[in-house]
Amino acid sequence: MLYPMQRSYEGEYVEAGGVLKQNFVSALSLAHPPDSMQEQRRGRGGVEGVLFACALLRKQLRTTIATGYVEQCTTVSVFWNVPSRNCFRQHIDIPLKKFGIQFNEKQEFYGNRVNTFYEKNFGLYPYYADTSDPGSAVNGGLPQRVDLAAHLRKAQKDIESAIPNSGFGGLAILDFEAWRPLWAMNWGSKRIYKSESVKFVRQRYPQLSNKAARQMATKEFNKAAFNFMVETIRLGIRLRPYARWGFYGFPYCNYDAGKKGEYECNEYFKQYNDKLALMLKETSVLFPSIYLSSESETGRNFRYIQAIIRETKRISAKFNPKKPALAYTKMAYNPYKKPYWFYHKRDICNSVKQCSDLGLQGIIVWSTSQGMNWTRCQYIANYVNDHYGPYVEIVSKHAEKCAQKRCLGRGQCVLEPQMQCSSYNQQAEYKCECDPLFFGRHCERHRNFPWLYDSKWPQRYGGK
Repeated sequence: MLYPMQRSYEGEYVEAGGVLKQNFVSALSLAHPPDSMQEQRRGRGGVEGVLFACALLRKQLRTTIATGYVEQCTTVSVFWNVPSRNCFRQHIDIPLKKFGIQFNEKQEFYGNRVNTFYEKNFGLYPYYADTSDPGSAVNGGLPQRVDLAAHLRKAQKDIESAIPNSGFGGLAILDFEAWRPLWAMNWGSKRIYKSESVKFVRQRYPQLSNKAARQMATKEFNKAAFNFMVETIRLGIRLRPYARWGFYGFPYCNYDAGKKGEYECNEYFKQYNDKLALMLKETSVLFPSIYLSSESETGRNFRYIQAIIRETKRISAKFNPKKPALAYTKMAYNPYKKPYWFYHKRDICNSVKQCSDLGLQGIIVWSTSQGMNWTRCQYIANYVNDHYGPYVEIVSKHAEKCAQKRCLGRGQCVLEPQMQCSSYNQQAEYKCECDPLFFGRHCERHRNFPWLYDSKWPQRYGGK
């Protein structure tokens, strides 16, 4: 996962793009000790001393994970964002730990691993409670009418309340969905944000033509929406700098992707995402949504998810270093109306395995708190134990084993996009996507210090 600065196991900081200067200095001091110690360290002066210092530094680099901006990502992480605390309180064991699924203590919705902030309970998010009623505005209704300073003050309290630990290093997601931060994308039920924006301009500039009022409304909305999103996530990063912050559901993709046999989002959505890149630059992680609503068209489900993953990786590649991504997924197709209609095994493959195969860093399992009674808890526990959990464990172990063996633990095994989901692929089919400071077919070389990770490094100096 990306960090602007990574804390080492010893508590020191490893700076982006290299290592702390004192690491190398301390290693050299060991290689060139005072005269009184020279006899105890024969053969460690001159070139030998420098080689020994480099060996010590190399060992220290490995110990402190000095890989620049990232923790070495070798497997797919799975987070539980299901509000199942009622299950925990009723002593119904959902076997998450058994299968390596990360979850908050006592399965609370806010906790030590993952926190999702919903628009209606966070800050002073502006929206219309009823999109057919202009009189239902909350907090001004429009981003250009909200008091941004007051919103940030309230948001700070909400963040500090939900995440009291300033050293929190888990996931922090802002789930803002009432309106989209680009004027052009507010269609359908979201058109009220366009019409009310034009009305807001008309109230102040009644002399403007319809075209001019619409142009001004577009600029005002886009600017205010951008500022609202960016200032909010900047606040989160400032308050909880070790957390992985991002927006739910970005990048966007058309809902009918895959319907006609295609494996990519359409060009309109790609253009929208390109325009949103400046906003996404502020995040530390991308959190696309790959929710499925039906099992009737498994082939389409596979293509739909692949389209979103491809678009996510395309947007991720715009940044240096690339942004990691964890996809939001579900276990049940429609948890509101059919809470026991769980994903078929094919769709577990389409979502869990495909995310891992195509190089995402993990998934976040979501569901609603609605109807979280004893019966539903029991069904979820059984499904996780018998189907979902074992599959997640297999995928995670395969990814870890492949990364360690094929990518030397310095990258992630990635498969070329497939036509359908296969339950198993040979390691030889995968290529390595290396951590930012490594390169090579098997991530065997370090960009800044190639001599530290040279496979021909003499064994006596700590090399491979």
